[in-house]
Amino acid sequence: MVSKETPPAISDGNTAYYVSSSAGDDANDGLTEATTWKTLAKVSGMTFLPGDRILLKSGDTWNEKLTLKGSGTLANPITITP
Repeated sequence: MVSKETPPAISDGNTAYYVSSSAGDDANDGLTEATTWKTLAKVSGMTFLPGDRILLKSGDTWNEKLTLKGSGTLANPITITP
């Protein structure tokens, strides 16, 4: 008998990652406002896919260097917004 199950989809990007220096924790997954990352070092250690968004909490400040890994496309850039 041959299984006709569809394999799980691989993420195609388009994921929002939340970062807050005042309320985050780098042990979090960064996928919701309640589970934000804390540092730009955490962001710099991740590889992002086309369409991903990095949402920095407005009003928070960081005194760190940010280096992004990964690349977007013309149609699906990686964006950073407050």
